[in-house]
Amino acid sequence: MSASVPPPAEPEPGSEGSPAPLFASPDGPAPAAPDPWSLPVPAAPPPVVPESERLVGYAPQTHLADGWDPRALGTLAPPAAPAPRERLAVPAFVLAWVLAPVGAVLGVVAAVRARRARRRGVGLAVAAVVVGLTVSVVVPTVVLPSSEAWARAVGATAPLGDVTGPTSAYARQLRDGHCLESLPDGNVRRVTVVPCDGPHAATVVAVVPLRGSTWPGDAEVLRVVETRCRVTAPSGTDVVALTPTAAGWRAGDRSGLCLARAATGT
Repeated sequence: MSASVPPPAEPEPGSEGSPAPLFASPDGPAPAAPDPWSLPVPAAPPPVVPESERLVGYAPQTHLADGWDPRALGTLAPPAAPAPRERLAVPAFVLAWVLAPVGAVLGVVAAVRARRARRRGVGLAVAAVVVGLTVSVVVPTVVLPSSEAWARAVGATAPLGDVTGPTSAYARQLRDGHCLESLPDGNVRRVTVVPCDGPHAATVVAVVPLRGSTWPGDAEVLRVVETRCRVTAPSGTDVVALTPTAAGWRAGDRSGLCLARAATGT
């Protein structure tokens, strides 16, 4: 017969020959060992910046701007509407080219109203004043005197017939046989024509036509007219040549006059 041998008893905790638990709990079993994957990972050390790239006097730190909140747009004020334009500014500028004096006056009114009411259009109103004044000065002094249409409008090219009394006329209207109250001196545009049976200072004895389309100059025009006057002058009379100016030439005057002085007492 074989005798059964009982298994050896397990050693009690804390006895010699058995490992002691890490954490002893008087009221229950020992806790399990911690999971190594749940332990915190140590932070990586900061990068090493070379000495040559370091900013002197500034700490190596990062500054992040605050986040942009689209909801803030709802608190912004709407853009202001542009100021209205002065209603007289545009008509003033247009009239300055057609009716210059009216446009200039209207431009002054528009500029004053725009400044007082803080409206747009001050620059356009000032431009109307400048254009109106310029046209008012240039047209009567430069454009009209040199315009053939203006000369015809005032009757400067209409031939003058017989006169029964003192009559004011343009020099280019004179014809042979007209008598002048006084002898022209210098640049003249109008002369006084009187009946030849009364007192007069000079008589037109010839009208000298001038050729060409471009202005030949004062000296050339005077030479042509004086040459003709010496040929047509009555014997024993003093003849004076009357020639057109450059402005008269541009206006269409293409003729010179030979004036013979009247005898004393006639």
